Amino acid sequence: MIKEYIPYIKKITDAYPDDPSFYDKIVKIPDIPDVERDIKQLNPRLYMAIEELAEKLKEDLREEEKVAEHEDERKTSPSLDPNLKVEILSILNGLEFAGFSEEAKRKAIERLSARIREVSAEKLTLENLLKLGLYAYAAELIKRNNFERAEELKKL
Repeated sequence: MIKEYIPYIKKITDAYPDDPSFYDKIVKIPDIPDVERDIKQLNPRLYMAIEELAEKLKEDLREEEKVAEHEDERKTSPSLDPNLKVEILSILNGLEFAGFSEEAKRKAIERLSARIREVSAEKLTLENLLKLGLYAYAAELIKRNNFERAEELKKL
């Protein structure tokens, strides 16, 4: 990206006069020199080179802002509803209390499947997709008898 600016910087350095009186004039300017007010009068070529660089920077910043906005939109992920986590963990803990019986597993899968149907009927949102994924994940854990992975849910 820096390479893109080299031609602009070269134009600025080429526009600087060899005459040392130019620097004396700049030093005599009170406060910080204003490019348009002060430099334009002293050296129009230098002013134009600075303006070209400024325009390039503005353009690039606008592009970066657009990219950042889109990245922010993509990065925004739904937060995990604590009630959802409690609901799923309750189902899994209930299985443990029932001794992981086949009947308890069947009922837990039925309950999770019912929740999946309910949420599937709602509007499609990132939050609902997260819910669907967690319900399906819990159902799959039960089907595979992989209850150790339930600990991963507790960490979410």
